Amino acid sequence: MNDKFIQLLRCPNTGEELKLYVVNDTFNEEKETTDKGLQMIKEECLKNDLTEVLFNTSISFIYPIIDEIPMLDPSKAYSIKATN
Repeated sequence: MNDKFIQLLRCPNTGEELKLYVVNDTFNEEKETTDKGLQMIKEECLKNDLTEVLFNTSISFIYPIIDEIPMLDPSKAYSIKATN
């Protein structure tokens, strides 16, 4: 997914910026060892068979990406709570 496109998107629940998370991304795997929030995102993705999601900066909501289309409907959001 194009970074410039993602920069335009906002979390429909909080209005925060969104960032891309890809389950099998080497960069994410390295960061997960120290970042509890990314670990929680990965767990939620694996539990729900998601390979790509967008997450808000406070890591309280994730939105699935299905067939390259971000599902930004609040009813499609997964609520998570991250503590660093």
